[in-house]
Amino acid sequence: MATRDFGGILNTTKWVDTTDETKGILFNLTAVDTATTRTYSVPNGNTTLVGTDVSQTLTNKTLTGATNDIAANKLRLAGGNTIDFSNSPIPSPGQFLRASDSTNVGWETVSGLGNAFGSTYYIESENQIQSTNSTTFIIGTTFTTNIIPAGTYRVSITLDWLYDTDVPGRFWTLQLIRDGTIIHEDEFNIVKNRWFNYNMFSSDVITSDIHTYTILYKVNNKGDTVSLKDVKLELIRII
Repeated sequence: MATRDFGGILNTTKWVDTTDETKGILFNLTAVDTATTRTYSVPNGNTTLVGTDVSQTLTNKTLTGATNDIAANKLRLAGGNTIDFSNSPIPSPGQFLRASDSTNVGWETVSGLGNAFGSTYYIESENQIQSTNSTTFIIGTTFTTNIIPAGTYRVSITLDWLYDTDVPGRFWTLQLIRDGTIIHEDEFNIVKNRWFNYNMFSSDVITSDIHTYTILYKVNNKGDTVSLKDVKLELIRII
């Protein structure tokens, strides 16, 4: 190869392929400061140079230091699987990444700390009167939350009820179910032709997800009728 007196390689020196001399590379040191020598260390192994704007797959790399900015559209999971968030819009303050399925995630708004049902209140309500004379549980009211953070919640129900029977010893039953699991049950003795107010508080440990709370009720004797109105359900995170 051609060299200068000080042993350096000329900027016109081309390294060519051993079988095809039309394939070659040149070293360009234009960006190096005057009177400066830059050192490049060769790893102990066969490898490939990494380009700044070339599509390449990198393996066995660990990036350290606070100055590394990484732009990615996928996250790698255990087992080599990846999840894609390239179609997710720019997040708003307070949002978090939530998986929509096994391969995709997106930004969603945290709710549940005062916004469990997507309103400015904690409360979801159903004001219409609903009645039944069924001796098997029927659905009275169903509330479905937005995505709420995992934690322990205080669940409260308030409602007005009327049990239309005058036979002593009879009662009706109310259940609160979350995602198919009973979390509270109460029984009520008869009080004919009078509306009564009911308040219930229970603790519920839930995962971060959309949850459905259902109020079921029934009478325990044929011929009786129970009515509900102004049903309200409230979730407050306590832990």
